[in-house]
Parts: sequence; structure tokens; C-alpha cells
Amino acid sequence: AWRALEQSAPGEVSVAGLTDTAKLLVTALAQRTLGRPVIFVVGSNRRAEALAEPLRFFHSLLAGPDSAGVVTLPAYDQSPYRGLSPHPAIVAARGVGLWRLATGQAALAVVPVGALLQRYQEREVYAALARTVRRGDAVGLEDLVGYLESVGYERAEPVEMAGQYSVRGGIVDVFPPEASHAIRMELFGDTLEELRAFDPATQRSVGPMTEAVFLPLTEVSRRQEFLRQLWASKEGGEPAGEAPSYSVSAFPGWEFLVPLVMRPEKSLLDLAPRALVVFDEPESLREQAREFWDKLEAEYAARK
Repeated sequence: AWRALEQSAPGEVSVAGLTDTAKLLVTALAQRTLGRPVIFVVGSNRRAEALAEPLRFFHSLLAGPDSAGVVTLPAYDQSPYRGLSPHPAIVAARGVGLWRLATGQAALAVVPVGALLQRYQEREVYAALARTVRRGDAVGLEDLVGYLESVGYERAEPVEMAGQYSVRGGIVDVFPPEASHAIRMELFGDTLEELRAFDPATQRSVGPMTEAVFLPLTEVSRRQEFLRQLWASKEGGEPAGEAPSYSVSAFPGWEFLVPLVMRPEKSLLDLAPRALVVFDEPESLREQAREFWDKLEAEYAARK
């Protein structure tokens, strides 16, 4: 099996009779042996959550804790025809997962079949979702706040949980997703003079930092120009419609109107072109894929 995969030739390699634990170990071994990213396709979000943690264990055991990690890319939990947005935790996980895939920072991605069947934007769109700041950088306060809000952060005073930020004069606190501590930046003019981690519960400094990465909580940057185009599409049904000139905000279900403004033409494999795809119980996945499309078609027909 390894020899066939190492040849990188089109085709399939099947391994039968494995328990879940054995499947995950083989998947982690494949990534480590071949040195390629792996997309592990499963049937549902629930199964992806159940398998992600043991897969992280095997991967860290084989590749080390500092290697590129394991991400999940959950499918949306809402229909595009109900005017509701997906759960914020799903949106945030997708944003981080797509960023890591697009930047080559994901060794393994656990992907439900519903997410695999979607169309995606260019890699560059997702690669630009996160922002790295370093001590001594030129950081404009207005630009920084605009960025944080565009990728899903909410203003709160004080910062208490992931996804929040606050501004007090030249001090900006940010709590990125997946971070163990919040981050405090002290700006002098447009220069980032101090950067340190702190505990939001006690407000005490944990230690200095040389750089920080602000991960996204959404998979599309919600800049004002983009939101205005969304509103125009929502009201008139055409992306070229006359957009409002005043400040607008996101609305329930906006995620499903993004294709009216930004045409998704890529598959998930375009984000990781060298990826090895591992299918968990292929026959079952085919049936779930058919059910996925049948459900969407029924909901579309009912809406007409």
C-alpha cells in the first residue's frame, strides 16, 4: 500500500477490516511517511469531532508536538434556504481550518462529506484571513480594529473569552481562538511597542511575546465594501445592484449569499493540491453524499 501511494499515480488503495483506532493510526502514518497533507473524509460533523482528538494524539506521537497540526472543517449546520447563519463555533472552525489548509499549516484535515462537496474561493482568499503582528511593527489602530471586526471579533470591555477585543486609548486587547491567553498590545502612535500575553480573569501579565497571530472567526473577510455588496445582492438579487453608502453589518444567513458576490470555483483539493484523500467507509459516504444533495434539492423545490 505504501509503495503504491509513494508512486503518486492516480488510482485508489483500499484497506479493509480496520477499527476506528487502526484507521486513525494508518492515516497518521500515511501523512508522516509520505510527507503530504491528508484530507480524511468522514460522514458527519459529529464523527469528525469524535475522531479529531485521537488523530491529534497519533499525529503528535509520530511527528512531534511542534509539527503542523490536525484541523477540522465542519459542514454547515443550517440550510441555505432558511435565512439563518451556521453556529458561530462551526463558522470559526471553518475559518481557522481553511486558513491552515491554504497556508500549508495543516498536516491532516478531518472533513465531513458535506464540506467536501462545497465549492471554495481561491487559496489567497483564505491565506489572508489571519494576521501576524510583531513587536516594533507599524500598526494603525483604525486598520487593526477594522481587520478584527472583518474576521468576526466582537468588541467587549473587558475581554473575557476567545473572539473578543477591546480598545482603551493605545492599548488593544485581543483574545484569538485556540489561544491559551489573551494578548495585550500597547501602541505608541502607529508603532507596536509592547506585546504580551495576559490572563483575562486576573488581568495579570503572563509573559512578553515577540509576535502574535490573530486567527479568524469567519471564512470570509467582512469588510464594509463586501457587506454592502451582500446587502445589494440580498435586496435586488444582483451583485451589481446599488449598494448602500452607509455602514452596514452582517445579517442572518449572509454566509449563503457569498457566492453572489464572490464566485466559488475551487474544490477543497485546490487548497491542498498535494493532499492524499482518505475515505472513511466509502460506500457509506456515497450514500450520505446522495442524501446531502437530495435534501438540498427538496428544500430548494419547497422554497420556489
